[in-house]
This record gives sequence, C-alpha cells and structure tokens, in this order.
Amino acid sequence: MLFAPAIGPVLSGWLVEYHSWRWIFLINIPIGIICVLIGLRKLPNAAKNTVPGMDKFGMVLGPLAFASLTYGVSQGAQSWTSDKTLIGLSLGAVALIAFVIAELRSRTPLLELRILKSVDFTTGIIVQWIAQFGLYGALFLLPQFLQQARGFGAFDTGLTLLPQAIASGLMMPIAGILFDRIGVRWLVVCGLSLVSGALFQYSHVDLTTQSRDLILPLIMCGAGMGMMMMPMNTHLLNKAPGNLVNRVTSLTNSMQQVINSLAVSTLVTILTARTSARGLEMQEAAAAAGQTVDGVSKEALQLAKQTVLAQGFADTFHIMIFVALGGAVLGLLLRRGRKPESGGSREKALPEIMHG
Repeated sequence: MLFAPAIGPVLSGWLVEYHSWRWIFLINIPIGIICVLIGLRKLPNAAKNTVPGMDKFGMVLGPLAFASLTYGVSQGAQSWTSDKTLIGLSLGAVALIAFVIAELRSRTPLLELRILKSVDFTTGIIVQWIAQFGLYGALFLLPQFLQQARGFGAFDTGLTLLPQAIASGLMMPIAGILFDRIGVRWLVVCGLSLVSGALFQYSHVDLTTQSRDLILPLIMCGAGMGMMMMPMNTHLLNKAPGNLVNRVTSLTNSMQQVINSLAVSTLVTILTARTSARGLEMQEAAAAAGQTVDGVSKEALQLAKQTVLAQGFADTFHIMIFVALGGAVLGLLLRRGRKPESGGSREKALPEIMHG
C-alpha cells in the first residue's frame, strides 16, 4: 500500500514515454498470475453461504443508470441542451430511481441501500463522496495540466508526482494511530483542509510553473489523502448497522467507482467550459485591440492556446477548492461513538465482511 502508489506513476510514465503504452496493461499479466497462485496456496477456504437468488433487476438497472448519468455529464462539456446530454441524463435518472426501488424491495439486493437508514453511516458516506470528488480535482487534473499545458513528458510527470505518493504513504500509519485516539472527525477535517490548501496553490498555475513549485502542494495533497481515506473506510464499517455490516464493502467500493467516473466527467466538463470562456475573453481582448489572426505568427497562436488552457486548469482548480472545503465542513458532523449493537449481530457479520 505504501510502495505501489509511489512507484506506479513513475514506472507507468517511463513505460509510456520510452517503450509502449501497451505495457501498462501487459505488466499486470505476470503480477496477476503470481497473485492467483499465491492466493490458491495461502488464502483460507471460505464457508459457502446459501443465497435465495440473484438481483436480476439490479444487475441491469444499476450499470444502466450509472453509465447513462456519466455519459450525460460528459456530453454536457459540449452542450447541456443537446439531445445526447438530455437523453443520457434523463435515462440515467429514470434508471436510477427504478434501481433504488428495486434494491429496497429485493431480498438479495445488488447494493444494500438499507444501510443508508443509519444517519451516521449516511453522513459518513456523503463526506467520503465529497472527499473523493475534491481529491480528484488534484489527482486527475494536475497530470493533465503538466502534460497538456506545460508539455511535460509522461516520465517527468510521474517524477513530479512522486512527493504526493510518498507523503500519502508516510501519513497512512500515522493516521491509523490517530484514528484510534481521536476518531475520524478531525482527521477528515484536517485532511480536506490540506487538500483545499493544495488546490488553492494549484489554482495559481501558469505556463511558468515548474516541478519545484509543486512540491509543497503535492506533499499537502498526499498527506491529506493519507490522513483521511483509510480512517474514513474504517469509520463506515463501525457505523453500519450490525446485521448489514457484511454488505458495506460492496456498497462503498462500487459507489467509489461511480463517483470517480462522475468526477472525471464533471471535471472535464468544467475544464472545457472554462477554457472556452477564457478563449472568448482573449479573442474579445484581441479584437478590441484591433489585432487579427492573420497578423499573428504560428508561435504566438500556439502560445495563446497554451495560455488559455493553463487558465482553464487554474479556474477548475479554483472551483474544486470550494468542493474540498464543503467536505471539510461536513466532516465536523462525523461522530466518533459507536451505536449500541444487539447481542451478537456484529460478531456474526464481521467474518463475512470481505464476502459483501
């Protein structure tokens, strides 16, 4: 957990730049084979549980809802009133409503939404979603800025991001110790505050930004991420009703993937909109000054495009500050105490957590 995030961006950047992007996928084949062999030899056999049946409606409606919503949001980057956007969002909304109804009625739901009846659990998972969204403002956008606006290669980008991974890895064990002593609230608040500070510094990027300028915000972002993510997952397990705790991992893991997809789509939409707006501002300023495209060299046009793109990234980072700060404020609502459990319910469910 500490080594992989640190070496991953550097190794993948080296493979992409100096070999082939296909190696990003091929490298997983021997690793996967080794993991399967070790698992077959070392992992204990789990007891088989009888299941009344499969949630067929959930298996159809869930992917349809999430994929349609993601598609609709991504198309919004072009136009929020286009047919593709409206059809995607409408179909996704209808499928999502049907999915929720089907899950609440099913005896064996694909996702156990009844867990959300716990106020503490619901508060925690909402904070986790906002935290993920805020983190993606840093994790997803910064490499794009370095490569698209600043012209960094994949390997240089990976090296630039190394302090973030190291800070996150070093903070994880410290966060575990602090979680046992003070609970999750202040870890989340401080973690998202660090991410907000990093995003604030990212919002000042431009075409003169160098790798050394990003070391401090990268460390802040990594430390904030390591401070809150693992304690947040443990907090959700503690806050789930005892008879449903074995379904927590399936709900949180699946929703993390959905939130990540929606975050990427939304951020690309915001970035496209802000870049277009900045481009129009530059065109209007040039027109007011009596300048035309015909009289501008190719180098100047390319520089103008890069400047507009950098400004679009800076604006998007600025917007993400408020998302992260909102998550920090909501983090104040997290409670440390554990609700009383009926005798034996949690003990019975805990061994099955990994089977959710």
